[in-house]
Formats: sequence, structure tokens, C-alpha cells
Amino acid sequence: MQSMRHGWLALSLSLVLGACGQAETHGQVGTGIDTGSNTSTDTGSGSESDISTDTGTDTGTDAGSTEDAMVLVPAGSFWMGCHEAVDHECLDDERPYHEVTLDAFYIDTYEVRAAQFRTCVLLGRCTYGGPMNDSDDGGWGVFRNYNTGRDNHPVNYVNWFEAKKFCEAYCKRLPTEAEWERAARGTDGRKYPWGNSPLVSCDYAVMDDGGWGCGSDQTMEVGSRPLGVSPEGAHDMLGNVYEWTADAYDSGYFAQTPDGGWVNPSGPDNGEYRLLRGGSSFYDGVDAFRASSRNYNTPSFRNFVNGFRCAKSL
Repeated sequence: MQSMRHGWLALSLSLVLGACGQAETHGQVGTGIDTGSNTSTDTGSGSESDISTDTGTDTGTDAGSTEDAMVLVPAGSFWMGCHEAVDHECLDDERPYHEVTLDAFYIDTYEVRAAQFRTCVLLGRCTYGGPMNDSDDGGWGVFRNYNTGRDNHPVNYVNWFEAKKFCEAYCKRLPTEAEWERAARGTDGRKYPWGNSPLVSCDYAVMDDGGWGCGSDQTMEVGSRPLGVSPEGAHDMLGNVYEWTADAYDSGYFAQTPDGGWVNPSGPDNGEYRLLRGGSSFYDGVDAFRASSRNYNTPSFRNFVNGFRCAKSL
């Protein structure tokens, strides 16, 4: 079993190292890495058991390949910030509403799943510093998805540094805040990924509505709310978990036009905090479930409410 484990890890690592720079085709793109459905069970001690044989299939949500699927967001301009004509919950740090121009990029179709992240840890390319047992983090560890069997749920309890390291290990990067918002709302300044109405609910997002996680008391599998898909085809841009972005946070950033204008903005040069976008399954009010809503925390922050997805330049 040990030789099988080491052989599989070596093969997977070689695929990771060889994945960058591959030609991308069609509307969706992958990293070229097959992580399979190869996950072991939690022994209850927080240790990792040996890897079993790889089935090469994803037994989770029927939403296409959740392993490495990405959607293409074409180059062009869009409107960023709170659109007061359709949104009456605007906060000061979401103003002013302004036009931004971006180069084309890819973004993950789904939030990074617990199984994907654990594979990266087993390969020695990523680190996970979150809880390993239900009793960890003062009992809040029960809400972790890592190594619990909830393989197709978004990974949570990862800080900004761990999220960044994962994306880079798979030849990707964290999206900028502008890229995240463009992928979430399209070009027309809509309030939600699905439009300006209906109001956000569990039909469209995994949220605190009828209880945490739409009554499940957890996150849900990625892609489980297809009515909430964005114009470009990205799932769960609102709800399930907050998502780290690359940018530092400054409450007055939108009021400060960058040198060269609003073209491929990458946020303030410095800042104590990093931006989180999208709302979570847990204890967030409906005002957090808007495409322009901004949240932030220190890059070392880890909690069951936050996860991430990756982006990739053309």
C-alpha cells in the first residue's frame, strides 16, 4: 500500500509540475491534473490514512468536472461597485459605481473542494492549518470540510496564504477583486449573479435561510444551486463560503482612481487586510449576498466561513 501511495503521489506531482503553459481550448479549461475521487477516511485521530486505488471519477455533484473546470471571462469593460439604481443596500466602501476594463481571464467554475485541497496537501505542495477534529477550535471544528467525507463541499478553514499557495501549486492564482466581481455579475451592473430579482434565497444560494446552510447546518456540495449561476457560468459566487481574493482592502479604494485608470486594477499597494467576497452558509444577512458586497480580514484569518477559488491569466 505504501509503494502504491508513493507512486501515485509522484505521478500526480509530475502532472502538477508539467501543467503550466498548456494550450487552453473551448469555453472551459483544466489544469491537466487528474485528482480523481481518491480520498481516505478520517480515522478520528486527525491522521491521514493510506491512499486507496484511484477510480478516476468524481462521485459527487453532477455538475461537470469539479476537479479543475474553469470558465473564460472575455476581455472588456464592466460596471463595478454598488449600482444604486437597482440596489438599495449600498455601503460606503462599495461606492462609487465605476467602469473597469479587464483583460480576458479564466476563473474556476466552482469553489475549490475539500478533496482537491487535501490532494494538494498529500502531494506536499499545500498546507492546511485548520482543525482536524470536531472538538478543535473550541468545538467549531465540527463545521470543517477537510478530511470529513464532505469531499465535494468547498474547503474551508484556509487562510489567505494557504489559498494563494494552492492556486500557485496548480499554475493558477487568486483572482483580483475586480476579476471576482466581473465573474459574479457580468457587464450590466446587476445586483446578483442571476439578475436584479428575485431576492436572494436558498433557491439561488447556500445561505442562512431556514437555518445555516439552508437548514443543513453545513455548507453544501459545489454547484448545488444552478439557478444562482453567473452570466459566465461560475457557480456559488454568492453563498456556501466567502472567497479570498488577491487584493488588499481599503475602504476608500473605489474613490481613488489608480494611475493609468481603472484598467486591470489589482487593489491598494499595501494593507493590513485582504478582501473576501460572496457571503457564506453561516450567519450572514441578506445584504452580504450581493455582487458588490465587500468583506475583509487579516490574511492569517481562518474560519469555517471562508474558502476560495482560483483564476488564471491567458
